[in-house]
Amino acid sequence: MRYTVRTPEGELTLPDRVALERAMAVGLVGPEDEVCEEGTTRWLKAGSVPGLTRAAAAARGWTLPPKQLAQVVAIVVLGLIALALMLSGTVELAIAGALIAFSVAGWLFVLTQQAFSIKRRR
Repeated sequence: MRYTVRTPEGELTLPDRVALERAMAVGLVGPEDEVCEEGTTRWLKAGSVPGLTRAAAAARGWTLPPKQLAQVVAIVVLGLIALALMLSGTVELAIAGALIAFSVAGWLFVLTQQAFSIKRRR
């Protein structure tokens, strides 16, 4: 079954559903573009066509807000520092490393909760 896609740049005809999914995955067709299946007159937004939401998500890609990216980098660095301190061989440094590790775990928990709440709002 052929599909016609209407974009701001013009119309595009794709030979089948697989080609439509691939076009969405590479960003040639966006979720806001309109799609009409051959034999019908109904135009739908590509992002709302059943089964194409996975391709639309792939076209959007995975992005992390800059603030969260900075927090993830800081967590990784502090986690490595905590590990190095715990493996240093002295009790005092190992205790300091464990305290840093517990702090990092708490921070990671909060960051995970924030990311989950952002995902639920979308």
